[in-house]
Amino acid sequence: MPIPFYDLHDRTAEELAAELVRLIPAHTPEWRNPRPGDPGRTLIDLFAWMGDKLLYRVNLLPERQRLLFLRLLDLGLKPAVPARGLLQLAHASPRDHVRAPLADRTLVNGPVVFETLGEATILPLTGAVYLKRKPSAVEAASVAAILPSLGSVYGGDPSTAYVTTPAFADGQGDPAGLDIAQATVDQSLWIALLAAEPPDDKADFRQAVLARNPGPIVLNVGLAPKQRVEISEMSATAVRPRPGQWIWQVPSKRVRAGGEPVYATLGPPVADTTAGFTRTGIVRLVLPDAGEIGLPENDPDVDVLAGVGERPPRIDDPDVAARLIGWLRLRPKQRAQTLALSWIGLNAVAIEQLQTWRNLVVGQANGAGDLQLPLPASSVDAASLVVEVQRDDGRFEAWQQVDELASAPRLAKVYKLDAEAGVLTFGDGVRGAVPPPGARVRAAVLRAGGGTAGNLAPGTLDAIGHPRLKASQPLATTGGEAAETLDQAEKRLPARLRHGDRAVTERDFRDLAFETPGVDLARVEVLPRFRPFQRLSGAPGTVSVLVVNRPQRIDPPNPRPDRTLLTAVYDHLDARRVMGTELFVIAPDYRPLSVSASVQVRPGHGPDRVLADVEAGLRAYLAPVAPGGREGGGWPLGAEVGDLELEVVIARVTGVAAVYGVNLFERSPTGGWSLIAKGARGQATLPLEPWMLPELADVVLGEDPSGPADVVDVGGMGGAEGDGVLRPIPVVPELC
Repeated sequence: MPIPFYDLHDRTAEELAAELVRLIPAHTPEWRNPRPGDPGRTLIDLFAWMGDKLLYRVNLLPERQRLLFLRLLDLGLKPAVPARGLLQLAHASPRDHVRAPLADRTLVNGPVVFETLGEATILPLTGAVYLKRKPSAVEAASVAAILPSLGSVYGGDPSTAYVTTPAFADGQGDPAGLDIAQATVDQSLWIALLAAEPPDDKADFRQAVLARNPGPIVLNVGLAPKQRVEISEMSATAVRPRPGQWIWQVPSKRVRAGGEPVYATLGPPVADTTAGFTRTGIVRLVLPDAGEIGLPENDPDVDVLAGVGERPPRIDDPDVAARLIGWLRLRPKQRAQTLALSWIGLNAVAIEQLQTWRNLVVGQANGAGDLQLPLPASSVDAASLVVEVQRDDGRFEAWQQVDELASAPRLAKVYKLDAEAGVLTFGDGVRGAVPPPGARVRAAVLRAGGGTAGNLAPGTLDAIGHPRLKASQPLATTGGEAAETLDQAEKRLPARLRHGDRAVTERDFRDLAFETPGVDLARVEVLPRFRPFQRLSGAPGTVSVLVVNRPQRIDPPNPRPDRTLLTAVYDHLDARRVMGTELFVIAPDYRPLSVSASVQVRPGHGPDRVLADVEAGLRAYLAPVAPGGREGGGWPLGAEVGDLELEVVIARVTGVAAVYGVNLFERSPTGGWSLIAKGARGQATLPLEPWMLPELADVVLGEDPSGPADVVDVGGMGGAEGDGVLRPIPVVPELC
């Protein structure tokens, strides 16, 4: 039985006035006609109104007790979480050939305030990404007749032909990702270094831009791994990129006997916030001196072997070729199996939805203990806050931020921060020192901001607070979350008391996953002793947390959390897990399913509307999030899908008189759909593994009394794959 809740404020002023009027004959029988407007009736209405207000205030006592309990537990509200992303910069004027230094925390103009993270030197050139892509089946057919002759001319295997293909066109990212190792013939990614305008002399331009003066040139390369990650990519055979497996190279001026350039391998990055190409971030590379960088010939009229073998991909666009001054290459030391990227580009900087203030005087001490001073902003970044208190000699001294004042020594110069409200609290002289009377308190460094307004679509930010630079936003900024409300904090209180901010039980993992800052989860499932890489159950000490992001609507395809979300949940849980626990945070593994059904429509109901409602009902019932499933919380993890169960769902739709049958289809190895035969019990079912969920793809509906369709038509899939080559040969397919 749930704990009952009694509402003390259950009567209105009108009800109280009516009861007082009914009691008049018992207490004042001589008052026989209490009409509205009489002085006595006016007093009755006044007393009823005052009683209503008193009852309302009495009803607030439980809420006040809850708030006092929150204060006793010292559980403050969570501040807003800032959104983060990448910004690509370039010189605003094409005639500006001077490197532009960019200071840390430069303001980014846009709908909300952003700042850059880290210093950078913006070079007066742009980067265009190219791949030696494997030809598709159609492209291969168009050049099949000339491949043997090309092989004899270039001395390579005709099967190693490639198509020079630009990637991330116009600087925009691709959330679906591009696998460099699988989509190319040489497992390399090439970044063409382009001048804004064709230079008169490429060597002189390269010398002016890349010469060391006085120190080395550091190039910022922004990188975002594939955003959409499925559990199928976490199999035992799936190899993730290792930090030392991929290397950066530039062509030198030295060449081999066959004319191919010798590549200079760059040293380790001076900074890498991508954690080995697994997170969105910046790689800072030290370039060789301009005199050591070569430019292989790109014109086949000058060198017939342009683009062949280890040479950079041949660019046939004359406008781009005229601006080409160098190449940057990313390749594996040994043959790799995967490197899926959603974006890569030069002159990139990381941005964060925070604003910085410096040397702000926030108040003056009065000599009393437990001094509280409000900061001029809320949702303060606690990690970067620097608070200083004025000494007797007039100088300012930095005080230390602590989580609790109760354990602070008597003379410790410490303070406590309420990050959400932006309030500083100092000691009382027994637990922490008291600021001297009259001393000014200032925030030497104060950063604040955050919120859902910072989650901006690609291309929203296009300006930066630098007079010589312009900006573009290749990917959406993500992670912004509003500050916690009082209602949310009250709901969090029982869970906090239960798990103590430590992940031990299944419920702890589930509750803490929902509390991850900057993400909006619709569902969390905990799979104890399950190792996703091997599909292995019963692994001791292993916990897999399956998360489903909240979709905008119940439509195909099903929601798939991206890498940023998975990383955020993992980092949040990893800091709270028990030592020795092997933790995995995974996306759902969806098994495709198609359904055909035939129904009889009741007279008076439009067939089109009824069939549309049937499809909507099926999609809602099989949805991985609410209101899907038998209990409305999403389809149960690992529960099989049966045709008889779906018949019941269809029969409940308004306007359906009868259901003639339901057929289920599963994806066949050839890419089409295969009808699932009925078993011994006369029921067709789609079995699911304990970590799987169904994904409804196609729904075919009809009104044929003979039964549902037994075929689902889908389009085919094309493409071609290669086994890698020793000597890539450029081709230009002729397509119409």
